Amino acid sequence: MTQLEIRGLTVAFGAQPALDAVDWAVQRGEFWGIVGPNGSGKTTLLRAALGLLPVARGAVRWFDTPLADFHDWRRLGYLPQFTALPLARFPATAREVVASGRLAGQRFPRRMRRPDQAAVEDLLRQLDATDLADRRIGELSGGQRQRILLARALVNHPDVLLLDEPTVALDPDSRAAFYRLLRELNAARGVTVLLVTHDSATVGAYASRLLYLDGRVVFQGPFDAFCRSPDMEARFGAYAQHLMCHQHGARPDPTPPGGAP
Repeated sequence: MTQLEIRGLTVAFGAQPALDAVDWAVQRGEFWGIVGPNGSGKTTLLRAALGLLPVARGAVRWFDTPLADFHDWRRLGYLPQFTALPLARFPATAREVVASGRLAGQRFPRRMRRPDQAAVEDLLRQLDATDLADRRIGELSGGQRQRILLARALVNHPDVLLLDEPTVALDPDSRAAFYRLLRELNAARGVTVLLVTHDSATVGAYASRLLYLDGRVVFQGPFDAFCRSPDMEARFGAYAQHLMCHQHGARPDPTPPGGAP
């Protein structure tokens, strides 16, 4: 089942296109790593797909419904860039932050009902975050905050989870734990994951498919196909390609530029 279909998507800021004629389709249960250099359009792609940015040309469809007619936002969970969220002095507990995701899909007057409260508590337990529930979100460590923000994105049991650089503020141990959690959500619960990341050397250990952007689509498909592609090796060089693929186990270790390792 196609959950997201993008055809000919062009997004421009002034005269310069940030994305040009992007075609992309996402099937149920896939785990996509979305990578590319700075300014390549990764965040722009997610925000345009969610209707948060105007589109110059092209079409976006969620669950076979045009974006303009799509209103079932509970089917999507979105975790924006960590650094864009002013959480340090935000006057809410972790439980209240998670609950706000439950209220977002309700019409006015919005209120927490018993099923909503149960959903929040159940998710806090599942993510091993019950002990954080009554602490202010600004008091939590980077890894703890991301766990709570992920809980907020998941509280409505979405079909698709969109994450924009979710590990940028995490230490290595927290980053690895976060990736493992995403893999579990994808494998055990069938949640489709669309993960924007600069961490191209690690994402292949978790994502099964790769979308490489540089203002346009450079590559899309199974991660193994990227790692074995002569065209991608010619574009990036064998050593740079290896850096993106070594944790995926798809290629032997080539000799780096300048001599033997």
